[in-house]
Amino acid sequence: MTTVREGCPAFVGNAYKPIYSCNMAHEAAYLGTISFLLTIVNIILIIVTAMFFLKVSICSLCGYALYVIIWLVAFSFCKSLV
Repeated sequence: MTTVREGCPAFVGNAYKPIYSCNMAHEAAYLGTISFLLTIVNIILIIVTAMFFLKVSICSLCGYALYVIIWLVAFSFCKSLV
């Protein structure tokens, strides 16, 4: 539950209640920074989860041999494009 910062004057034209700072520019910077950091953490966790599931699926199918075959096919395809 968020707590409203006490002692801040009311903003003109809106009913927003500041949480981190009485200065609206600082408030927006804090909220933007928190949002950006959560986005970065989310992207990193998606990549880590995808890599984990790739490793699990490769190990469960045929082991390392299939992994090597997939990379060789991908490498030969990329080499043919050049």
